[in-house]
Formats: sequence, structure tokens, C-alpha cells
Amino acid sequence: MVKKLRVAHARQVLDTTNSTITEVAALSGYHNMANFNRQFQAEVGATPSSYRRLAPSQKPPMQVLSLPRHVTRDP
Repeated sequence: MVKKLRVAHARQVLDTTNSTITEVAALSGYHNMANFNRQFQAEVGATPSSYRRLAPSQKPPMQVLSLPRHVTRDP
């Protein structure tokens, strides 16, 4: 779940800023570029730099993320 949130944040930053890929990685909680590229590509199907070059109509849709509901039992 954390990976999905980090990649979703990275996508937003890539789409809305001119920050470098290194800056996007750091802003998204990644401090290892190889790991960031690998995780991003696994989730999105493209590297961060190739994703940024895609036209908006070519970008994969964002997944709606929701936290699982915690079910509590009555005592």
C-alpha cells in the first residue's frame, strides 16, 4: 500500500512540476534511484522519464486508493 501511495504521489509531481526525476524520487520517499525506477515501472508500466513524456491521453489511469476498513468486534 505504501508503494502505491508513493508512486501515485510521484505521478502527481511528474504531471504538475518541472522537478527533476531525482527530486521527484526524494519527494516521494525514495532515496535510491534504481529502486524508485524499478518500483515506478512495476506500478505504471513506464519509467518516470518516459511517463513524463507521454501525452495525457497515453498515461495509464490512476488507481483509486483506499485504506482497508478495520473491523472491530463488540466485546
